[in-house]
Formats: sequence, C-alpha cells, structure tokens
Amino acid sequence: MIKIEHTTERIESIAGLPLAGKLISRMGVTSIISKLKKGAGNILAHMLLALVQGNTSYESLRDFRDDPVFKEALELEKVFSPETVRVYLDQMSGDVDSLLKQLQVCNVRLLEKASLSGVKVGTREMIPVDIDTSPMDNSKTKKEKIGYTYKGFVGYHPLFAYIGAEGYMIASELRPGSQHCQKGTPEFIGALCADIAAIGLDKPALFRLDSGND
Repeated sequence: MIKIEHTTERIESIAGLPLAGKLISRMGVTSIISKLKKGAGNILAHMLLALVQGNTSYESLRDFRDDPVFKEALELEKVFSPETVRVYLDQMSGDVDSLLKQLQVCNVRLLEKASLSGVKVGTREMIPVDIDTSPMDNSKTKKEKIGYTYKGFVGYHPLFAYIGAEGYMIASELRPGSQHCQKGTPEFIGALCADIAAIGLDKPALFRLDSGND
C-alpha cells in the first residue's frame, strides 16, 4: 500500500552533491589557476557540480543560489549567478589550454586512488585501456567546427579513452565532425601514456583500439 505523507520541511533532491563536492576537493579543482581570472577553480567547480546534476546550462545554477547544500558541498562563501559564471568563463577562454591541462592533472590525481580491475589475456592479467571515437549529433546547430560525420549527421567527432574494467574515463579530446579517427591519435596516445605512468599501474596496460586506427 502506498502511503503519502505531507510535510512543511524542505526536501532536497541533491543528496549526491556532498559526495561530488568531496571528490572535486580531493581532485584539487578549486586550486586551478588562470592568468586571466582570479578564482578560476571555483568557477569550474560550479559547472562541475551542475553537470553532476545533469544540468548543462548556465541558467541551472540559478536554482542553487539559495541552496545551502550546493554552497556547503564546495565550501563556498557564496554561489555565483549564471550571468557571473558565463562572464568569468568567457574571460578564462583565452587560457583554455592551461585550464584543460590542469583539469587533466586533477582527473589523474583521482584515478591514482581508484582500484582498477584487469582482464585475463591468456595466463596474464592486464589493465585495459579502451580508445575510440564517438560521433555527436549536433544537427540544426551552428556550433564552431561541427562537420559531417561518418554516421551521416552533422556534429563533432570526439575521441575518448577509458581505463580499467570499470571504464573510468582517463582522457578525451573534442574534434571536428569530419576529422578521421586516426588523425592526431598517436599524439593523443603519447600524452595518455604519460598519464598512465603517473597513475602507476601494478599490471601491464592493454590498449584496445577500433580497427580505424590500424
């Protein structure tokens, strides 16, 4: 039997935010710096917590402005408005390469603490590293560098790398829709190997790529 109870108490649907906030803190996201904007890490943390909730728009941040859980999850003195976050991210866009490198360091820092499961290859156990592209459908948009993908629609053609049998994302690269999967992939793998070395695997890595990379 279904029982419905009425209450005047505040009911939160964001119980996972404190955990996400702890992970963001452990990764060191709030310590990220930009030569173009003070407090860049806090701005990026705002967007990460919004993405954890499945929100991709700046406007979604407005719902969190008066929410104590969002504020406490990031240990913030205040939550920025959507307009402020948009302006600050625009200001930081000229420093995007440095910011992406720092975010990648944060990601590797978190994976260093993860327990990565392997797969059996004959008599050996190895840590899988899966690499492949995945076309994104951005039809009927005018986004920068979209193109005609091999899937027959217009969009992007990003490259992703996952590690462990669990499939943790270790690296990604946004690419134009018309870019061939192999273009730039050797360089991508080179940087990926450096990240894998930083994680410090206790077993050999097994790279598994799509046949388009042959």
